[in-house]
Amino acid sequence: MAIYEVVRWQGVAVDKLSGNTLLTGVDDQITSCSAVMMADANCNRAGLYHFPCGNINSDHQSQCFLEKMAKYVKPRWAFIAWGGEGMSTNETDYNEKNANIMAMAAEQLRSFVLGLLPLNCRLSRKNASTGIVWLSANNGIPQVGFSTPNGTVTKLRNVSGGTYKGFRVYSSE
Repeated sequence: MAIYEVVRWQGVAVDKLSGNTLLTGVDDQITSCSAVMMADANCNRAGLYHFPCGNINSDHQSQCFLEKMAKYVKPRWAFIAWGGEGMSTNETDYNEKNANIMAMAAEQLRSFVLGLLPLNCRLSRKNASTGIVWLSANNGIPQVGFSTPNGTVTKLRNVSGGTYKGFRVYSSE
């Protein structure tokens, strides 16, 4: 089984999710960022993009990568895992303001991703409390996890964007 790890502002898509795992957050944790994941109906094609904290509406690079990934994957399933840093409103007014800003950014990302998906595609969301997110398939069903998977990880941090044997990288490197 191949495990492909990406970092912030980077994504990966595979020709077949079964037997592969897409991972982010080990070297570059999901804290104030989000992981956007997509899979087609049979988990043949799937992708994961590590979206940095911020406004998707002004991040044209991330928009381009997510559009390319959605076009390639043709998703019937999508998932957004967001980081929870700054979301606590128990400590100070600063945290409340920061939480409101992050909640608005999360809603903008959800809205953008929904615009990429066909009408019959399901979008789910969950907090990535561990900072690590992975996507794999179990009997043709997408599975999301929040711990470090076992196995040898292929780190794509320094891999330039392009098509490789069995996977694609979305990166500005």
